[in-house]
Amino acid sequence: TTTTTESTTTTTTTESTTTTTTTESTTTTTTTESTTTTTTTEETTTTTTETTTTTEETTTTALLGDVDGNGEINTDDAVLVLKDYAERMVGQPSMLTDDQLLRADPNKDGRIDTDDAVWILSYYANAIIG
Repeated sequence: TTTTTESTTTTTTTESTTTTTTTESTTTTTTTESTTTTTTTEETTTTTTETTTTTEETTTTALLGDVDGNGEINTDDAVLVLKDYAERMVGQPSMLTDDQLLRADPNKDGRIDTDDAVWILSYYANAIIG
């Protein structure tokens, strides 16, 4: 009895051939061919996420005395100073932001008080008169 086996393998196809010879009083040859095809599919998904962050920086130059920051020094600014001063005089915290507090002290004495409101009103009156 003789058996011959041949195998060839590639990445996508495998072929096997087996030949068997059986000897009795006569010789019979039986050939069996088996073909198996294996296909491997590999899928790779690449996801690219691009994030763009845009930061805009705005610098606003506000005038001393322009407490509300609208670009004008007027009676509204003096009212804000007087309201803030009155609140603080009765023990309440300041209602102004840090930027407003800087602009609410146009005489630069380190205090926000009626003198600052007078300064703002004087400036406004002079601006109107010209």
